[in-house]
Amino acid sequence: MFRFVQGQAPHALHTLGTGAALSWFKSICLILADNQIQCRVWAKFNGQSPWQKAIADYSQTGLLSHLYWCRSGGEPGPVAGLGLNLKTTISPLLLEVDTHWHGESFFCFLSSDISLLILLNESPENPKVVNILQSFSPRLIGHFLSQLKQLLVVADDLPVDLFATEELPPSADLDLVNQLVQGMGPPLRKSTADDPKPSNYTAIANSFGISLIRELGIPLTNAKTALQLLESFQQKKELRQRYLDLIRQNCDRQTDLITGLQDLLEIDATAPSPESVPIADCIRSVIGIYQPIAAEKSITLNSTVVENCPPVACSRADLQAILQRLLENALQFTDPGGQVQIKAYHQGFQVEIVVNDNGCGIAMADIPHLFDCFFRGQNTSSATQGAGLGLTIVHRLVERWSGKITVHSRPKQGSNFHIFLPAMVDNSLGHRFVLSN
Repeated sequence: MFRFVQGQAPHALHTLGTGAALSWFKSICLILADNQIQCRVWAKFNGQSPWQKAIADYSQTGLLSHLYWCRSGGEPGPVAGLGLNLKTTISPLLLEVDTHWHGESFFCFLSSDISLLILLNESPENPKVVNILQSFSPRLIGHFLSQLKQLLVVADDLPVDLFATEELPPSADLDLVNQLVQGMGPPLRKSTADDPKPSNYTAIANSFGISLIRELGIPLTNAKTALQLLESFQQKKELRQRYLDLIRQNCDRQTDLITGLQDLLEIDATAPSPESVPIADCIRSVIGIYQPIAAEKSITLNSTVVENCPPVACSRADLQAILQRLLENALQFTDPGGQVQIKAYHQGFQVEIVVNDNGCGIAMADIPHLFDCFFRGQNTSSATQGAGLGLTIVHRLVERWSGKITVHSRPKQGSNFHIFLPAMVDNSLGHRFVLSN
């Protein structure tokens, strides 16, 4: 069956270590449970396998309505030791012996919201590696179930309706597909005691590279999934448009990611040469850019700069980039009718710039990670997800000019970003000084 499905969907193949594959499968079950998706599941797995524990946990939520448990060879296994919820109906089924099932497991989740097929095949060359195929395509899943039912050993006690054609949902819940696809992203491999100890720079580079590979893969997988769904069956015009919008959104996300990476790499490309940047002019310019966006969302956007505030010692382009990214962030996470402000103060040898909003706020556990590459907080929905590089770029730009950035926020109480940059002043002889702590 693995080869049959691979022939139908050759681009859906992933390869993971057994531990990573199990973590990946558990995350899929958790996403289904978190979204209260009630499923019927066709599955083949050994009764004592680690996959069985994940299915048992899903069953204990009360969401597994029926398990069709397929076994190959001998008799159907005992169901008492599976640890399933008493509300789960179990149908033990026997597959023909000569169908080369060795090393294969599968899980086919069927619900009114979505259909998902996962096949697992242990690598014959390396028992610690698992080949994985996954598909949301109703056409492919229908063919798989049709082939599977032809391989069942017919017994007198098998219900007649077992061989009926499965009614699969004609379309999939796109938000749920997005969550599942992201859950299917390649998990990070944990280091072991046997791994060589890399240098600090190498460790950072490796971590960034692994995260980058994941981030590049997610939009492509999302778009490929939408294309599969478009090709699977005749869609209504409105539904086809939703899938096309999903592809467009993920192309935009890929573009944002590439642009963000370019901006990140360009920060250190040239040595910093400070200019004297009038803070009021720079803020006024950025406010002018984002005022139409704020007005469209019915958000009040204004600024306050104290009188005689000295200019900032940095490049105008970098200061504008800092303010623009923080404003984009604030407007994105502020509801209609909310307020976003930029304020600037003279604080000793520095200029303090505050960007605040009364939006959804940030979870306390997320604040230490806000400036990490590709980090997305708990309050980030699929509709507001960006490339995960905006605040990383802001942090790097602030540090480039010997500045500092801090965050104060609470969920549902808004956020305050404080940027401290060195001030630049002229003395009476016309000499220019950069003042910093």
